[in-house]
Amino acid sequence: MSREETIQLLNTCADQLYRRMDTMEEVAIEVRDPLLTQKIRYGMDAHRPLQSEAARLLQEYGVTAETHPVVLLPGRLNARLRMALQPSGAAAAAVLTDGCCKTMRLLHRAKNQCPAADASVRQLADAILHTEERISEQLKSHL
Repeated sequence: MSREETIQLLNTCADQLYRRMDTMEEVAIEVRDPLLTQKIRYGMDAHRPLQSEAARLLQEYGVTAETHPVVLLPGRLNARLRMALQPSGAAAAAVLTDGCCKTMRLLHRAKNQCPAADASVRQLADAILHTEERISEQLKSHL
């Protein structure tokens, strides 16, 4: 196990969870479709225990989360702009699906770059990937 790789992967996990929750909260405010709202809430509920696990692991490794609220601004602006240009369930689903794909790409890359990360952090990354895949699959019918 490499502490450096473990912390690098853990920071990526925590950052992506933070960003995804923020995007889901932003989009959920604008959505009027009850079924889509339910799916977004499901995604948020699925992320909460993962966030708790990431926070626990950050504390265990004595690391402070690196995500600063300012880094959320581009994602928020992107979501708001896309929703303003096309205020529909399809636009909301597209914003969220794009976020799923980006998160999965970043986590796969981080896992590949950190093969010596601790198993507990690799399991967290796998759980996030699985959750993102499920959310993306559920949103397909709204695209």
